[in-house]
Amino acid sequence: MTSTMSPLATAILGCFLLSCVMSDLRTRRISNALTAGGMVAGLLLAVSTHGANGLLTSLAGILLAIVVLVGPFALGGIGGATSK
Repeated sequence: MTSTMSPLATAILGCFLLSCVMSDLRTRRISNALTAGGMVAGLLLAVSTHGANGLLTSLAGILLAIVVLVGPFALGGIGGATSK
């Protein structure tokens, strides 16, 4: 199955990434509020395009990222921005 991002999803992702880059260049930080906003936008897009299955898949991806990155973060191997 081939899947492509909708123009709306592409625009939202581009705005989010641009905001992250601008924040990082200006303050050398990416705020938790910006990260959480991106996650919420991604979840809403997943639900609007793929319904409940999209939500479950997205939540599974978030959970997998947390499980994989919490150990290295706790041991000091990666920073907070990397784990976000």
